[in-house]
Amino acid sequence: MRRTDKRSSSKYIFLGVLFIATMVVTFLSMGLETVTPSATTMTEATLPVISMLTDEGTEFNPLHGYTAAINQALTNDSLTPIAQNRKLDIVIYSYGADVQEVSYKVRSLSDNSLIENTKVNTLNRDDNKITATLGIKNLIDDNVQYALEIMIKTSAHDEIYYYTRIVTGENYELDKKFEFVKYFNACTLNPGRLNEIQKYLETLSSGNNSNYGKVNINSSLSQVGWGEITPYIESQLVPKVKEISKDVAIITLNYRAGAVNEYDSYDSYNVYEYYRIRQTNSGFYLLNYEREANQIFDGKNDLTSAGKINLGIQSSSTAEYASDEKARYAYYVNEGSLWCFNTDDNIYTRPVSDSCLRFLCIVRKVKRRFRRRTSSRRLLRIQSRQIRLPVSCACNSRQFQILYGRSASHPLLHRRRPHGLNVTSASRCSRIPFAVKGNVNVEKDSEMLTTSKKKSGC
Repeated sequence: MRRTDKRSSSKYIFLGVLFIATMVVTFLSMGLETVTPSATTMTEATLPVISMLTDEGTEFNPLHGYTAAINQALTNDSLTPIAQNRKLDIVIYSYGADVQEVSYKVRSLSDNSLIENTKVNTLNRDDNKITATLGIKNLIDDNVQYALEIMIKTSAHDEIYYYTRIVTGENYELDKKFEFVKYFNACTLNPGRLNEIQKYLETLSSGNNSNYGKVNINSSLSQVGWGEITPYIESQLVPKVKEISKDVAIITLNYRAGAVNEYDSYDSYNVYEYYRIRQTNSGFYLLNYEREANQIFDGKNDLTSAGKINLGIQSSSTAEYASDEKARYAYYVNEGSLWCFNTDDNIYTRPVSDSCLRFLCIVRKVKRRFRRRTSSRRLLRIQSRQIRLPVSCACNSRQFQILYGRSASHPLLHRRRPHGLNVTSASRCSRIPFAVKGNVNVEKDSEMLTTSKKKSGC
């Protein structure tokens, strides 16, 4: 027995020494990494994207796929009206995926009970685009919302899941509603047509008309029309229906806009528009309108003479940041991307490191929980993306960042990234110990007021 105990004790001691040695070697190798910026080209989407089609062929309610079934209550951010004949036309953009089979399920929103499970027999293929018709059975009640789950089988995935809500029972005249929303949007981007939408606004003199990043129905006509910025749309305008009845609808637009800046270059913005409209026999009434625009930081011409980092037009008046103990590195989040600014060299980078990736795989298994993939060509940003600062984890008596959440662009959270974007990475940034963290209030830069842009200082 004593020899057995000695052997067991020796075994545990050996394993303990081996574990400690492995940890020491791992963290020493992390500390010896060099800070070498590099460029990585984003890859294309690997999952198909589905959009609904109106009677006139207008696309709306784009849906992005999940490789595993999820709680549909977390994804019901769109409502798809079904025609009174219970037929729903859809278009599938395969992006090179081999779509083999399409089916769908209809469930009750109250108890998740299964109402219908049907396979689509006819798929009309045209290169990378597939159209199909879902013939919803006469098992649902009028003016009652249900959950619709569309499943796609490809050569790479047995099932890809897409979610939306459906409702039927009225003549919703979707095309007319979408036409009004796109008309209003076009007028805001065209100074020559801006006066056409004056009658829809409820401008208040007490409102804040100095920030183009956050606009609503009470803003001035000039602010709604972007002032001197004159942006242009860089992406498709695909409406999303949030809620709808016969005469009232809530419709949103998410798109990318660009505008020439004072440096003979251009800036890009992620724009979100919210419309609540009422349709009558005499025309449309705008019940509410909101617009948020957030400039996409690119690290070009964004350092002012006063040493502030220019974040450009933003819908929020605060910027989230963190810095190291010696204030050499400043970290901040912009539109789903984590940025690092080296105050010694005045160099911007997007931190990407293997060490951060290794810890990310451990903490809450983030990489597995957010495996949704998308395409920048059809929906440039997913609004639910999120990178939060700070989340600290002890490492050899030091503190360093682990970013987490859902992001359409960050390579640590997705194996596939949007097509056509470049990421500059630095391999050691996650080793910087953070000492300062919090929110930075926006400050206006007097040198930039002539452009009517709101700037953020950090």
